[in-house]
Amino acid sequence: MHVIIYDKQPLILDVLVPFFQQRHDKVIVATGDEDDFIYSMLLYRPHLMVFDPAQLSHASLIKLIRLKRHYADIQIFAYAGDESVYYLLRSLRLDYQAYMSKACPIEKLSSVLTALANNESVVFRHVKNAYHQRYPDRLIIQSLTNREIQMLRHLSAGKQNKTIAQELDISCKTVSTYKRSIMKKMQTSKISDVVDLAARNGFA
Repeated sequence: MHVIIYDKQPLILDVLVPFFQQRHDKVIVATGDEDDFIYSMLLYRPHLMVFDPAQLSHASLIKLIRLKRHYADIQIFAYAGDESVYYLLRSLRLDYQAYMSKACPIEKLSSVLTALANNESVVFRHVKNAYHQRYPDRLIIQSLTNREIQMLRHLSAGKQNKTIAQELDISCKTVSTYKRSIMKKMQTSKISDVVDLAARNGFA
């Protein structure tokens, strides 16, 4: 199996690459560079791509969605560092075959890869403590539109309305409307609460 891995944390790559190699899979690319990851996907069209969705920009996630629709045989393994990513992927309707939280024991990787080899879908989520700590955030994130999720990414990067408007090719008034909509769903009047939501759920 040919594999491409994307993660910004070198330690994660140091664990995943040998793991796949021991299984006699060929790791074509292992990178922490987002552009390199997307380019490699288009260039090599591997059997499997492994990545942390929380580390990708909204634009890159959309590219992966399009790529997956075009090449349905490519398998997607979301190896996520944040539980909220599970809901982000659902909201974006990204067709993934495997999802595993990085908080799960590394031994579960074998179960994931066995399931993928058998063309089965598998989800391993680390829900211990997450339910009580994340439940309100989870409900909010589930309620957001794709555009509002995109707005969270820009806000978590500390961008001003004018900058966001220019990058998304919309008006400043529209940016404010999206922000008010998010705040309404959060039942808050503070934009700082929105930024905190974005930061603690891996949108940065």
